[in-house]
Amino acid sequence: MPTDGPARERDPTPKDFAAALNEIKQWLPEDCIARDKITLLEYGHSEWSRLPGAVLMPRSTEDVVRIVQSAAKHAIPLVPYCGGTSLEGHTSPPVFSSNPEETKQRAKLAKGETPTLEDLSPGLSFLISFQENMGEIVKINADDLDIVVQPGISYDDINEALRGSREQGIPLHFPVDPAPGAQIGGMIGTGTNAVHYGTMREAVINLTVVLPNGKVIKTRQRAKKSSAGPDLGRLFIGAEGTLGIVVEVTLKLYPILPTTVGVVSFPTVQEAADALRDIIQQGVTVSCIELLDDVMLKIINSTGGETHWDEKPSLFFKFAGTPDQMKGDIAILITQKYNGSNFLFSKDDAEAEGTVALWSTVGYIPDAKCWVTDVCVPISNLPQLITGTKVS
Repeated sequence: MPTDGPARERDPTPKDFAAALNEIKQWLPEDCIARDKITLLEYGHSEWSRLPGAVLMPRSTEDVVRIVQSAAKHAIPLVPYCGGTSLEGHTSPPVFSSNPEETKQRAKLAKGETPTLEDLSPGLSFLISFQENMGEIVKINADDLDIVVQPGISYDDINEALRGSREQGIPLHFPVDPAPGAQIGGMIGTGTNAVHYGTMREAVINLTVVLPNGKVIKTRQRAKKSSAGPDLGRLFIGAEGTLGIVVEVTLKLYPILPTTVGVVSFPTVQEAADALRDIIQQGVTVSCIELLDDVMLKIINSTGGETHWDEKPSLFFKFAGTPDQMKGDIAILITQKYNGSNFLFSKDDAEAEGTVALWSTVGYIPDAKCWVTDVCVPISNLPQLITGTKVS
């Protein structure tokens, strides 16, 4: 996050960084500050990103405010950090020409080369990590179907806590599921299970945010409906920490519905994509859908799992609803309109956990590296996207 104030109109210098860090050391405990290279590599490095200058681990909203104020005063950029599962550079610390220690890595970057670990030196930014000290559930409001949490808690931990509460009669869950290990602060803006439940935009009720000038705002109240001004939460969701740092979130909870998983094969990707489009348009109660083509299923079969899949373009579904609802949906899906065949359902929860397609792909090609991203298009363009990608 770019900090606010006149100082931020220039790049920071090592002197600025030292001054800001010394201010923070006056009140933040030593065990909440890390500068050793091993920790900096753990939090701030990938083949495409550089190192921060320090990792700060706040314990409260007040700590975040004080960090932001010191950073603004000395022109130090801030990188909010939670689970570290991001795949697209959201937590990459910036590189500055004003930092002489980064000479080697800047020179290699200018040549289009990737710096080695030996080339990397601490940068001039603070990485603010929430996973150590700000990963708690503040309050579960079961009657209102919401939960208040800190940014460093994972969606897995939320659902684990809710599972433990079911004995007290709270049959609720948080359905947004982007990737194992993802934490709420980093999830603000994305997520799977979007077919039925929507993304994080639909799951967030309000946010408590520290702005670049250190001021704290709450985007709205907990009531589901509010006409008192604009919904500022949508401004921060998807902003990737550039507009403010989220320090508390109120999330929607949903009733737990019976689920089952099914798979159906098609002769071509086009027919699978057409069926997928119609399924969504017809309002079938599906939580999530995955499309795997024939090449992907061939790779999965090569790993020797218990199930041998038809090596044809296939749709994997997670159905949600009452048994009667799911039977009605299945009747729609079994239609022969798009030549679907071999519709199979999971026999138990273990089988319903699914196929680890990503790791099968990485392991299929020796020394392969995988770059994962999302492509988003209107539903009407989905068949063209998939078939065009297949041709490429």
